Amino acid sequence: MDESSNQLVGFFSSTVGFLTQSIKKDDGAYTVDRPYINLAYFAIDQKYQGQGIGRALMMEFFSMCMVINLYTGVQLIYLESVDESVGFYKKLGYQLVDPRKSPEAYQEYGNDTSEIPFPMLIKTTVLNDMGHTPYSSNTLQHRLKI
Repeated sequence: MDESSNQLVGFFSSTVGFLTQSIKKDDGAYTVDRPYINLAYFAIDQKYQGQGIGRALMMEFFSMCMVINLYTGVQLIYLESVDESVGFYKKLGYQLVDPRKSPEAYQEYGNDTSEIPFPMLIKTTVLNDMGHTPYSSNTLQHRLKI
């Protein structure tokens, strides 16, 4: 919130679900449903973009995801990006589900990418390697004063 104008600057919402993935093994191919956290909406008011607010809000989301991981073991975070935001998410560690299907690859052939969703993933193990941790006040150890 911008306290001076009482205006909403940015927000996110998330859900959980199952992502069906195909896995190939020597004895055949299998589909596996893996639980994931879906970053359903993430937005920063255009006049506030470029000020680090999106990054700060994403750090808050990552902390929340680490709490969910701590209690449930969910390891995947998924989103569908608009073309102009793919670079922002990549800077934060997300990867395209299929790197061959990037905005640049589509645009190279003259395609309009403004209506194409770009699926992206990041794993909580990557967040952990980047130093993200659950909120200390939400962990069971803190609540039990261990």
